Amino acid sequence: QYKKFEAARSQPFFDLLKLISPQDSPDLLDLGCGDGKLTLTAHQELKASTTLGIDSSPEMLQQAQLLHDPGLSFQNEDIQTFHPKTKFHCIISN
Repeated sequence: QYKKFEAARSQPFFDLLKLISPQDSPDLLDLGCGDGKLTLTAHQELKASTTLGIDSSPEMLQQAQLLHDPGLSFQNEDIQTFHPKTKFHCIISN
């Protein structure tokens, strides 16, 4: 089901990216990153220095861990209890 509605589910994400003001090498946080594909897109489009994607689903994170780009990482975290150790310039969630 997740893949079946990928295009419709992803469109708001691309609309959101268009609204983000450019910054020089921002540090980005993606809450509920799922399989990481959109996280990678945001990381590259925003030319982020670092991007952390968090999700509570081990199955989704297993897929996300297959994606590689300098500065991109993923963590198993619950959004409700997540306390970042660093500050982020931009926080996104789709």
